[in-house]
Amino acid sequence: MTIFNKKNVQSSKREFHEKDLTASEITEIYNLLKEQYDVIEDKIRLSVDKSDWAALSDLVKRRQSLQSALEEIDQLQMESSKENKDTFKSKVSQGFRKSSSFTEEKGIQLSKTVWNNLEKINQSSHHILAKAVDVTSDTVSWTNHINQRASRMVISKASKGLSKIADVFEQEPK
Repeated sequence: MTIFNKKNVQSSKREFHEKDLTASEITEIYNLLKEQYDVIEDKIRLSVDKSDWAALSDLVKRRQSLQSALEEIDQLQMESSKENKDTFKSKVSQGFRKSSSFTEEKGIQLSKTVWNNLEKINQSSHHILAKAVDVTSDTVSWTNHINQRASRMVISKASKGLSKIADVFEQEPK
């Protein structure tokens, strides 16, 4: 087990600030410092029981160094946690912004496409309807023409037939 004195703690602080440590490394350092803190606490109790004031003074200084290192790690972890939360919120916010921008762009494109397609359908249906009206008009006109010819023929035949009947009645003896 490594014993942390003031020099080691300051060295650890420098490493902690200069190097990106993983969460497991930070936890390991924290646990080692905590173990040393507990050992020193026990030694302080023994020094008080023995009335060894010189050793007690040295142990209190070492305990303060360890306590400040533990507090600094706690503070850095809280800051890191806050930064991670802020980073997460920022990433989520950016994601929503990108999504809304993308949705707006695609929505506008989609609405233009739908509008263009509806306009084409409208034009096609107008064209089909106009053609249907033309065909219907031509058909009605042609039918009227045929009916007129048929009517003329029927009237002509009826007239000739009546004329022949009239001739037959005139030639009959009286």
